[in-house]
Amino acid sequence: MGVAQPRMVTVCRRISFSSGHRYFRPDWSEEENRKIYGSSFSAYGHGHNFVLEAHVEGPIDPQTGMVVNLKDVDVAMGKVVEPLDHHFLNTDVPHFGTVVPTTENIAAYCFEQLRGLLDGDGRRLRKVRLYEGADLWVDYEGRK
Repeated sequence: MGVAQPRMVTVCRRISFSSGHRYFRPDWSEEENRKIYGSSFSAYGHGHNFVLEAHVEGPIDPQTGMVVNLKDVDVAMGKVVEPLDHHFLNTDVPHFGTVVPTTENIAAYCFEQLRGLLDGDGRRLRKVRLYEGADLWVDYEGRK
């Protein structure tokens, strides 16, 4: 018989933030941008009240009874969303100066930022879920 592996548990936490963005590629013509992005191409952009979930997976620590201290998750999530909250992503967040701030790309950005803050001690950021609204969300799991 082998040694029993600890059960993995996923802890999820949410935070919300508001951002504006515009779908636009400067290397495409206005016609091509409009064709691909439709109303999301508007010169003025648009905004959303996003909700970001972090899903942290790991074994339950026998001493604390927790996978991760939620205070640590809250601090990490706050660090990630602070530069996004109440900002126009295309111009205020350097990453999105060269990357179209689609919901997919925002989720990928948040995952990469959070992974560096939450992975360790036998736990890992399994995925993020980013809600753009009640009827649209993206799950991003990163590279395995």
